[in-house]
Amino acid sequence: MGVQSVSDPHERDLRTVMCTVNGQLRPVQVRDESVAVDVRQAERADASQPGQVAAAFAGVVSLAVEVGQQINPPELPTPQSRP
Repeated sequence: MGVQSVSDPHERDLRTVMCTVNGQLRPVQVRDESVAVDVRQAERADASQPGQVAAAFAGVVSLAVEVGQQINPPELPTPQSRP
């Protein structure tokens, strides 16, 4: 394995490092913490806060219920009602 090239920093403080792995050239995105960026970083869940949960997708989840509110699940189709 060897480093072939390192790009200039991108807008989100990432550099593309081209490495040779098993004889093949591979691009790897690496965060350059020495670069100051103006793009706002996405918030991440804080494990020390019990109400924060990490998600496997980008975006924001907004709750539309209140604490203690009863939620009724939707009725699922039965095998007889499927076309």
